[in-house]
Amino acid sequence: MSYLFFWVFNIGFVYLFPLAFGFMGNYPSHPYTATFALLLGMIGWLIFIYKLFYSGFIQPYKDRDTALAIRASGKSVQAEIIQIISSVDTPEGRDMVVSVRFANLAGNMIKAQFEFSDIKTHLRRYELGKFISLRLNTVANSKIPWMIDSGEILIRKLKRRWMFIFAAVYAVGLFYYYHTTYSNGMGWRWLAVYNPWVIVPYLGLLLNFGLNTLLRALVGQYSDRVTNDILLNGIRTTGEITSASQTGMSVNEQPELKLTIRFTDAKGQIQQVEKKQIVPLIELQDYREGDIEILYLPDKPEELYILTKEFVKDL
Repeated sequence: MSYLFFWVFNIGFVYLFPLAFGFMGNYPSHPYTATFALLLGMIGWLIFIYKLFYSGFIQPYKDRDTALAIRASGKSVQAEIIQIISSVDTPEGRDMVVSVRFANLAGNMIKAQFEFSDIKTHLRRYELGKFISLRLNTVANSKIPWMIDSGEILIRKLKRRWMFIFAAVYAVGLFYYYHTTYSNGMGWRWLAVYNPWVIVPYLGLLLNFGLNTLLRALVGQYSDRVTNDILLNGIRTTGEITSASQTGMSVNEQPELKLTIRFTDAKGQIQQVEKKQIVPLIELQDYREGDIEILYLPDKPEELYILTKEFVKDL
């Protein structure tokens, strides 16, 4: 989904579509119901506006501070460039996306992708087969698991960072319009929990901040933090898929599988884990009953990451 499409859809679905139900202000609510709707709407708008502001103006600086802390105290490792995914010349240098392999905190080889701008292309530092220095985050469940140990750390200035102002003006303007149009001397009795002024902030919270989490929960996928934690601290072993079946759900025509995986952990205990996973059609053959490579967390063996043949072929 492109950035432009997402924001056109976002504005249309969150801010414009609910206005089609604005006529509901013609039907007065009970004073208690209207007051409850007023409080519900105020809470929703305050949370929504704050989260928009936080994501645009606070989170980028927190991410930078986390990156600086990783560089200061993270574990230093050498990573080998095994694939140049893209390389685009720019007036400032070259925008690159590379795949690298390195040992995680448990000493197991993993792969990761990095996207960065190389402003010193004459040094030819990022060619295939060369090594770059990384820092691994030793703090568990972190948003940033690792980073390149050189270069300038830039603040991400999101294009949507000013949306909190638009949302605040929209909230005040919409309330003023409905109040002057439908109050008829009865205060805010035009309000109800299904009124657009109440619904819009919760639609915004769902689409902008909760949809990804909700979809992951529905298909049984881990959050990015959990996945990063497994890759960063996971122990590699060979497990066995004892059963594999499709759940009937699919995402972008990719089926969801329900897998039962059995393996022996580092303590010699047999673990059996049920896991749901969205699988590309071309990788279905990698999820048949039989042996499979996995990474698992030693303190949470129920959380594991399946290493596909594509993932392990360059390790």
